[in-house]
Amino acid sequence: MADGKPASTRSYLLPEEKLIEGDAGDSLGDFVMSAPDIDGTYGDNNPGIRFFTASGTAVEWAGDGASYLYSDYPLPINVPCFGK
Repeated sequence: MADGKPASTRSYLLPEEKLIEGDAGDSLGDFVMSAPDIDGTYGDNNPGIRFFTASGTAVEWAGDGASYLYSDYPLPINVPCFGK
């Protein structure tokens, strides 16, 4: 159960660019450069969704055929045991 609306992992929580004022080597004046995301990385995020459970656990899931399900707290996952 999600608490609130799931959001795309490609949506940004911070501005994607930042304004740098001043001297940039041979160029004078202001310029725009890429800004890091909240996790300190640059560029696109992996496709998927993120949401919070009703108990406040953060979850990221990459979708159908996903190779991972990320959570900041253990989640009960019921899967069949193979080979038994």
